[in-house]
Amino acid sequence: MRPLMLEFCGLGPFPTENKIDFEKLAKEGLFLISGPTGSGKTTIFDAISYSLFGEVSGEERSKENLRSDFAVPEKKTYITLSFSHRGKEYMVERTPRYERPKMRGEGMTVTKEEATLHLPNGDIVTGFSQVNQEIQGILGIDYDQFKRLSMLAQGEFQQLLVAKSSERVEIFRSIFQTQIYQKIQKIAREKGRQLYLSLKELVTTMEETGNISLSSQEYMDAKERGDFHKMIEILEKNQKTLAEENKIINDNLVGMRQRQMEQINYLQTLKNGKDVYEKLLLEENQLEEKNIKLKAAYLLDQKKQQELESLAEKREEKYEQRLRFEELQKLVFQYKKLQNEIKERKEDQLQQEVRIQAAQLQKWKEEENQRIQQKKQTERKKEEYQRKEIVWKQEKNLWMKLQSEFFAANIGMIADSLEEGKPCPVCGSIEHPNKAKSENSTVTKEDVKIQEDKSLKAEQQYQECYHQLLEWMQRDQMLEEQMDEKPEVTLISPEEAVQYKTKSVSEETECLQKIQNELQAMGGKLDAVKEQLKDIPDINEMEHQYQELVAFVEKFDSEQKENQKTLKEHEIQLSNVEVQMKEVKKKKSEIQINEISEEEIHQKEIQIDLGKEKISVLEGKKEQNQIEFHEVKTALSSLKEKEIRKEELEKKYGIVGDVEKLLNGDNGLRLTFEQYVLITYFNDILKAANTRLLKMTNGRYEMYRQENILDGRRKDNLEIEVLDYYTGKKRPVKTLSGGESFKAALCLALGLSDIVQNNVGGIEIDVLFVDEGFGSLDQESLDQAVEVLMELADGKRLIGIISHVTELKSRIDQQIQINKKNKGSKVEEL
Repeated sequence: MRPLMLEFCGLGPFPTENKIDFEKLAKEGLFLISGPTGSGKTTIFDAISYSLFGEVSGEERSKENLRSDFAVPEKKTYITLSFSHRGKEYMVERTPRYERPKMRGEGMTVTKEEATLHLPNGDIVTGFSQVNQEIQGILGIDYDQFKRLSMLAQGEFQQLLVAKSSERVEIFRSIFQTQIYQKIQKIAREKGRQLYLSLKELVTTMEETGNISLSSQEYMDAKERGDFHKMIEILEKNQKTLAEENKIINDNLVGMRQRQMEQINYLQTLKNGKDVYEKLLLEENQLEEKNIKLKAAYLLDQKKQQELESLAEKREEKYEQRLRFEELQKLVFQYKKLQNEIKERKEDQLQQEVRIQAAQLQKWKEEENQRIQQKKQTERKKEEYQRKEIVWKQEKNLWMKLQSEFFAANIGMIADSLEEGKPCPVCGSIEHPNKAKSENSTVTKEDVKIQEDKSLKAEQQYQECYHQLLEWMQRDQMLEEQMDEKPEVTLISPEEAVQYKTKSVSEETECLQKIQNELQAMGGKLDAVKEQLKDIPDINEMEHQYQELVAFVEKFDSEQKENQKTLKEHEIQLSNVEVQMKEVKKKKSEIQINEISEEEIHQKEIQIDLGKEKISVLEGKKEQNQIEFHEVKTALSSLKEKEIRKEELEKKYGIVGDVEKLLNGDNGLRLTFEQYVLITYFNDILKAANTRLLKMTNGRYEMYRQENILDGRRKDNLEIEVLDYYTGKKRPVKTLSGGESFKAALCLALGLSDIVQNNVGGIEIDVLFVDEGFGSLDQESLDQAVEVLMELADGKRLIGIISHVTELKSRIDQQIQINKKNKGSKVEEL
């Protein structure tokens, strides 16, 4: 950004209009703003910063107090700045908010804050915040960054030199916008914390999962150590052991229950053998009776099946007839469908003929309008021809008139120069009885030539118009000859035909031909179907016969299906009855009716009760074993799943934790990520500053970042120390004298400006104001400071020194002098 022209009025100590042409100052680049204290030197920078960002420099100045106390009520307070940026020019206009006396009456009125930005493409942006946002987007910086880059305010830039390390960190953080690195540190810390908490919570859950009643000292020791791998290994072994024990118990229970059941059955057989035998006899009789009935039903089903099989051939004939009728029905349907399609297509044909007539009439109308328009254009060309003919004749007559006047004037001049006895240069006579009279005329040869050119040009335009008129008249005649007669419209009224939406006549005709071809094809299909239907009986009779055929076939199929189903059911029932009868006979043969004593039955009952007690004890042991097995299995499954999750979290936490420690200062340098970036910027700034400081101090001083940290807990070390090459030792920067401090601070501020422009988005700020501070320099230092600033300008930058030091006036040629009077200040360019 380079300012081109600054204009302001009613601002600070300036009550009237003031202009500063910065383009005049751009040749050398370095210029001086001088004037008495309080004259308003710094107000020039305030005007630039307020015009760009709506803010003013300095902690004590406020934009609410920009209105000049010296300004009369009718004078407005405004600032206009023209500036260039990357080859494009912009203009911004601002009016601050201020109070002024009313023009009429008493009291005060408030002028609102306004802003307008004129863009290179002609667009205009209005509104205070909208202009601020647009300019920040153009320059790529905000007000604070602009102030750091463009204004080394009185005393403020020296604060950067002597500021505390923590204060310097805040300054650089604001300039280089390093909060993003703080955010990255915070994200890494939070991510690491979340993973740590998740891992801790998972371990706690695993410990709770491992709290089972397992009688194993090895397991308890592993649990105490938090050795989940060992716990899983022990649980797997225990689960296997419990499974094996459970299998043995199950096998024993199966054998004992089987023996118990055999004893119970045997005892029951002894007690109830006779009753069972009688029941089996009754069941056998019932089954024999059922078998007889089923055989009779089965025979009836077979007879029915034979009757149906005798009708099968007739059913096939009926079915074939049914298929033929269905084919005929399809032909009848196709015939009716073709009739309807032909009817619809004929209606389309009639509609298409209407469209053709409408298209023909529209085409004729269009050609008629074209011919009328052509005639009108020809008439206008005739009028143009007549006008050009009149102009040509007028120009020609004026040319002839001027030529005559010019010749007459020349002849009169020759006649005046004739002498008696001397020959005439025209006719050679030595006597001149009747000399031509001389006429007063102002016409020159050039006038005649100019008018001749006009006449020739008018004649050329007249001829060109004439030939064009002939061409247009021939075109009119050609259109008349090519014009067809008005087409006849019979299927639609002419008014409707004109409003009809149609395509071209050829396209509509082609569409009609397509419809006719389709009608011809459908007619052929209809004739073919009609030929196939010529021998069919009456359609109603055919439909009646078809329904009878369908009914016969469906009835036959239904009866056959039902009979086959019944036949199959009876076969299955007969088979089941025969099986049941064999089982009953077998049971009858197995039953033995013996006479046994009551004592023998009693002993058998005692054996059965003892067996029940043993089974009950074994079942209790099995239940306990299953509880332990389920508990171990559940814990083992959960621990295995959580162990996999734990390994994943530990792997993630290992990576994230290392990154978090690296970013948050737990590293060899004991620096956070943001501090490392700030120190990098700081070293670059010192390097850029030293290139000027060495020159300004004749190679004596060079600035360094203090490496030795007395307090190991500090991680924001941006302290400055200087290397004094006269002594070869480093010492704190605060030990420099006043003049030396000014030079160091100036170089540091210039280095900061260089680095910011090179790093913060590649911004371009080609103006710098240095406010006061030169009074503390001796003669040599002053020369060195001016030389450095002139080299910095070098025709590329505008550098303004705001100072009232008298020696600077003799060293800097370009100056802006501010004259201070009791009625306000005024800018004067020298």
